[in-house]
Amino acid sequence: MILRCVVEGEFIDDFSVPRWTGSALRGVFGHVLRRMSCSYTRRKCDGCDLRGSCLYYFTFETSPEMKSDAAVGTGLEAVTRPFTFDPLEPLGGRLFRFALNLIGERAVGFEAVYFFALANMGELGIGRDKMKNERRRFKISRVAAVNDVRGIEEVVYDGKEYAYGSRSAIVRFEDVRQTAERVVAAEPRYVTVNFETPTMLVYDGRVADRLDFHMIIRNLARRYSLAAEYLVRSWRPLSAEEAKEIIDTSAAVKTVDCKLKPSFSSKFSLERLKRERYGPFYRGTATYMFPDEFWRSERAVDALTLLALGRYMHVGKLATAGYGKISFAFRVF
Repeated sequence: MILRCVVEGEFIDDFSVPRWTGSALRGVFGHVLRRMSCSYTRRKCDGCDLRGSCLYYFTFETSPEMKSDAAVGTGLEAVTRPFTFDPLEPLGGRLFRFALNLIGERAVGFEAVYFFALANMGELGIGRDKMKNERRRFKISRVAAVNDVRGIEEVVYDGKEYAYGSRSAIVRFEDVRQTAERVVAAEPRYVTVNFETPTMLVYDGRVADRLDFHMIIRNLARRYSLAAEYLVRSWRPLSAEEAKEIIDTSAAVKTVDCKLKPSFSSKFSLERLKRERYGPFYRGTATYMFPDEFWRSERAVDALTLLALGRYMHVGKLATAGYGKISFAFRVF
């Protein structure tokens, strides 16, 4: 299960806002959540005897040690985090919105705590405005849980009160799979993937500058299986054989047009107190041609389901900070 929370807010002043805010959102969210959760604010998580029950550790230091009987990813230092951000979108004047996607039953169960973390983020602000020499503080005016597959929007916070309770707008696996089934039924000749935010995929040990379809599916298959093992009880991890079949099927898809622009990103780390540079990332669109045999494969729906999950789980590196958000469109001829 996934809970997509769309947050609307207003800056308290006319701040200049950078083009990329995903890293700042993630950094401030983590800073506030750690302050809310941690009894030992100066201690690192490694070796802390409270990390098994700590919400910050679960959210930002998600580790295979959370599940003693895990069958997937046991040799990894970290696994798929239970959240992603969609970066800030200006709405005119001081208004803006962004989204927080919560992944899994435990994360959704802590929605209220995450909401209050978001509200407290406003006091700390999203980065620093260099011209005004102050942090970009804001106030949240509205939060809505949105299921854009079924067209459901449920107000969680109206600017005055937070609405406790279960959510009807949760995006369930069946919703995403039904989207994939509709695409497969249409058997489109071409599918265009829009890399809405900068995306970094590593393939064969290097950053890929050509984002072939099988690379996307390979990354999402891994992210999905780790999420299924550690975060989402209602999902089932892919077996090695299933993952291979899905990837092999996806390898038959050809890249026919690739309009991607490289970029680098930097952020100031509140933890390490220095500016760090990342990249290259790629943003733009890629169009893929699907052979008839792809649609006849029993793995076609699985591959398209993973692609549809990329809207929420994102793909590639630094997904929690808003990188790697994708969407797709198709045409039959």
